[in-house]
Amino acid sequence: MQGILEFIIKIGFIVSVMLLSGSINNRIKKRTLNSIVQGIMFAIVVIIDMSVPFIMMNSKSNFDVREVLINISGIFYGPLGGGITSLIALIFRAHRKTNGTIPALVNIVLAYIFTVIAYKRTKGKKASSRDIFILSFLTNFTSIIAILVNTKNRNVESIPLYIAITIIYPIATVISAEIINSINLKNHLMKELIDSEEKLQLQNKKLQDKVIEIRNKEYLLKKSEEMFKNIFFNSSDASFVLDKSVIIQANRESLYLLNYDNKKEIIGESVLDFFYDNQKEEFLQILEEVLSKEDTKKCELLMKDKNGIDIDVEITISKVNFSNKDFAYMSFRDIRTRKSKEKELVKKSQVDVLTGVYNRLYLNEYVINLMPEQYPIGIVVADLNGLKLINDFFGHSRGDTALADTASVLSKMTPKNRFVVRMGGDEFTIVLNNTSKEEVESFIKNTLNEFKNKKVLYGELSVSMGADVSYNENEDIVKTMNVADKEMYEIKILESQKFKERFLEIIYNRSLDNNRFKKTYKNCIEECCRKLAYAIDIDETTMENLILLTKYYDVGDIYLESKSFEIGTFENTYNLAKQISKTMDISLAILYFMENWNGSGKYRIKGEDIPLISRILRIVNDYYYELDIAHNDNRILSDIDENDVAVEKLQRKKAEFYDPYLLDIFMNLEKDSK
Repeated sequence: MQGILEFIIKIGFIVSVMLLSGSINNRIKKRTLNSIVQGIMFAIVVIIDMSVPFIMMNSKSNFDVREVLINISGIFYGPLGGGITSLIALIFRAHRKTNGTIPALVNIVLAYIFTVIAYKRTKGKKASSRDIFILSFLTNFTSIIAILVNTKNRNVESIPLYIAITIIYPIATVISAEIINSINLKNHLMKELIDSEEKLQLQNKKLQDKVIEIRNKEYLLKKSEEMFKNIFFNSSDASFVLDKSVIIQANRESLYLLNYDNKKEIIGESVLDFFYDNQKEEFLQILEEVLSKEDTKKCELLMKDKNGIDIDVEITISKVNFSNKDFAYMSFRDIRTRKSKEKELVKKSQVDVLTGVYNRLYLNEYVINLMPEQYPIGIVVADLNGLKLINDFFGHSRGDTALADTASVLSKMTPKNRFVVRMGGDEFTIVLNNTSKEEVESFIKNTLNEFKNKKVLYGELSVSMGADVSYNENEDIVKTMNVADKEMYEIKILESQKFKERFLEIIYNRSLDNNRFKKTYKNCIEECCRKLAYAIDIDETTMENLILLTKYYDVGDIYLESKSFEIGTFENTYNLAKQISKTMDISLAILYFMENWNGSGKYRIKGEDIPLISRILRIVNDYYYELDIAHNDNRILSDIDENDVAVEKLQRKKAEFYDPYLLDIFMNLEKDSK
C-alpha cells in the first residue's frame, strides 16, 4: 500500500512539474533563455526525485522518474534544455556513489541520446503522443535493464512489476506532455485573444484619431479658404484664380495693372488673351506642370493691358484646392522698372570704360543675333601703332589718351547705325552692315586721312587697318574677321616700324627745341667723339653707332613725367631705342653710358665689358660737363684755365670712372688742340 501511495505521489509530483514548466514557458519569450531555465528547473526536480525515491513493491530496488523528466525537458526544450537536465543528473548520481551507479549513468546518457534523436526527428516541432510514448518506452526499458544488471535486483517476483513500470512510465510521460501542450495551447489562445483585443483597441484608437484628423482638416481647410480669400483680395500683387486657363476670380490690383474698371470685364475670359502668341504656349506648359505636379513655378513674360500697352511681369503660379477641385493661383507684378535698369546694366557691361565704344561682349551678342537682312557686312580691323612705345616712354596715362583719341576718330568716321568695338589692348573692330566692298575701302581711306590730321605730342596717331566683307548668312562671320585681322597685321608690320622711326625723330627734335644751346652742345660732343674714335682707329660700323649714340643718348629727358615713375633719362631712352631697328644696336650702349670703369656704377658693369662707344661718350660728355662748370666758375674768379680744370677733374677719377687708355689718348688730343 505504501509503495502505491508513493507512486501516486510521484505521479502527482510530475504533473506539478509539468504545470510549473508550462507556466515558465509562457513567461520567457527568448528560446535559448527558456531552454536554459527549463533545463535547470528539470535538473533541480531530478535531484529532488533522486534524493527521495520510492521502493518497488516486493523488491528492494529504488525507483525515480529522472527518465521521464529528461524526456520531457529534451523533447519540449531541445538538446540544450535536455542536456542541462541530463548533465546535472549524471553529476548528482556519480556523486552519490550508491549501488548500481555505473548502469544508472549509462541509462542517463542513453535517455539523453534517445531524446535528442526524437527531437531531431521532429525537427523541433510538436512531437506526437506515439513518438513520446516510444521514446519513453525505450528510455524506461534501458532503465529496467540497468536495474537487472545489478545482481542484487535479480528477483524473479519483481519482473512483472518491472514490466508494469516500463508501460506506466511512458504513459506518465505522454500524460505529462499533453499537460504541457494543453497549458501552452491555453496560453497561446489567451495570448492571441489579448493580442486581438489590443489590435482592436489600437484600430479603434486609430479610427478615432482619423475622425478627429478629418474634422481638423475640414476645419483647417475652411480656415485656409477664408485666409486665402483675405490674402487674395488684399494682396499688393495682381492675382487671378484660374480654372485651367479661364479666369474665375480677379483682385483689385490686377484690374489696376491691366487698366480695367470692373472685374466683370475679366472674369470668364481666357488668361491667354493677355499674352502674345509666341508666349501663350510657354504659359500653358507652365500651367499644366503646376496642376499636375503640385509645384510652384515662376517666370517672366510680357503681358498687354486693355489698351495694348506692353507690361513686363514676374508671374508666380501655384495650385490651390477648393471643394475638392484643383485651381491655379496666378500672381503677377510689374517689373518694367527693374527690366529697364537691367537693360542699362547690360548696356554698361557692353561698353568699354576707357574709350566709350562697345566691347567684345557686345560684338559677341551682335554676331549671335545677326539677321539675313543685315548682310552684306563689312568688318574693318584697326590697330593703334606704337602703343607700347608710348606707354614705355610717356607712361600709361598718355597711352590711355592715345587709345581714347583713336576710338574718338573711329566713332566720328563710322556711319550711323554702324558701330565700333574695342577688342582689347590696341585693337578695334568696326562693323558696317548693309555695305559694299567699295564703301568699306572708302571708309578706310577717309579714316586714315583723318588720323593723319590728328596731331599729338609725338606727331600723329598711326593706325593700321585691314578689312573683309561677308555677303550673306552662309559665310562664317568669324572667318571674315580673321581675314580682316590678317590683312591688318601685314600692313602693321611696315607701318609700326615707320611710326617708331618718325616717333624718335620727333622726340629728338623736341629735345633740341626745349634748349636753345643744346644743338651747339650736341655738335661739340659729336665732333670730339669723332676725333677720339679716329685716334683709336675704330671701324666704320662702330663709328656709325657712336654718332647715333651721341645724337640720341639723352633724348629721354624730354619727358619729365618719367621721373614720377623713378625712371632716369638713360633708362627712358633705352626703352625707346631697343624698339627701333636703327637704334637697337646702341640700346645697351645708352643704358651703360654712365657705368664706371671700376664697376661701381648702377649696373655693376666694369672694364671692357662696358661698350666701347659708351666709354668714349662718357669721357667726352664728362669733359664738356666739367668744362661748363669751370666756365661758370670763371665768371667769378676770372683767372682760371677752364680746360685745365676740366682735364684735371677727369684725371683725378681716371682709374675709377674712365677707361685709362682712352682717357690718356683724349688728354693728348686736348694738349695738341690747345
